[in-house]
Amino acid sequence: MQKPAMVASTPSHDSQVSQFQVFGERRSGTNFTRLLIERNFALEPVFHYGWKHGFLSVPAVGSHVLLVGVARNPIDWLISMHATPFAVVPRLKDLSFSDFIRAEWDSIARPGGQGWRAAGFRQDMKLRNEVLQFDRHPIEGRAFRNILELRQVKLRALLGLTRRVSHAAVVRHEDLRDQPDEMLPLLRDHFALPAVLTWHRIDDYVGNKSNPKTLTAADISPEDRTFILDGLDLDLEAQFGYGLNFDVSPRA
Repeated sequence: MQKPAMVASTPSHDSQVSQFQVFGERRSGTNFTRLLIERNFALEPVFHYGWKHGFLSVPAVGSHVLLVGVARNPIDWLISMHATPFAVVPRLKDLSFSDFIRAEWDSIARPGGQGWRAAGFRQDMKLRNEVLQFDRHPIEGRAFRNILELRQVKLRALLGLTRRVSHAAVVRHEDLRDQPDEMLPLLRDHFALPAVLTWHRIDDYVGNKSNPKTLTAADISPEDRTFILDGLDLDLEAQFGYGLNFDVSPRA
């Protein structure tokens, strides 16, 4: 089992943290991460610094706020995204895994289901089913070529949080899920967070209802394995501590 560690973080800072917000792609454990932090630290969860699955999209972030970016093992994540592709355009929903990972990526706006009001945006229901701008390339405005490019850009955006604000950490979902007793003290000590006396684990599933997965990592075809290896930025994945192992399917 990999030793828990923060993937990236801001330097220690004198200002005291009193609020936090979690960012991360769908099916990456954002709800789990929020609940784990909420139960173990005396911090207020907030949502108004932007859609949690998108990119930081506000004029400024308070120095009392900790932004936490969370990522998930790429193979496990791809399988989970294929099983439950939340808010994507209809053409992506019924594709085989092979076609899914190759398809141009685009998503639709769901002002109610995506929590726009909580994220600080006007919840205009007339915008339902329009293009979800949060899921477009943040600079070029285009649709992502496929889900692998989406992952690359969003992982880089998570790392970028640590260069934008006073307090930010990027973590792996697997560390928080499997070794919270080691991971939580790292966050506490680095950011001087007010913590509970006894760590509280979360053993139940947290988040929106998910569909049954249609395959395991070992089921991925040689052609799809090659496509995934070519489409991911392996140096970036290594920065997150992820290697690609198709022979073992990580825990759900």
